[in-house]
Amino acid sequence: MTLKTIKNTPLSSSLHPQLSSIAPKKLEPYWDLLEEKGMRFYFLPPYSPELNRIELLWHKMKYEWLKFKLYTPDELERAIDEIGEGFGDLYKLTFC
Repeated sequence: MTLKTIKNTPLSSSLHPQLSSIAPKKLEPYWDLLEEKGMRFYFLPPYSPELNRIELLWHKMKYEWLKFKLYTPDELERAIDEIGEGFGDLYKLTFC
């Protein structure tokens, strides 16, 4: 990404990327310009499963929604599909 690319790219004021693997130092040349365009950055630790929604979803599936038993690959796929089909109605994930 170059400075010219950033200047010519329209950015949404609601864009708030979460960065975990990029060093803040690498963004320094672009920091002011990106903030002027309405971007706000949140730097996460390198590994932060408690902030990663997919990690929370898998934890909920594994320990609460799936029965504790040995699954064949086909059974596991069907069980996960069943959860996917009922997600939002039968299976809910809340962030509190």
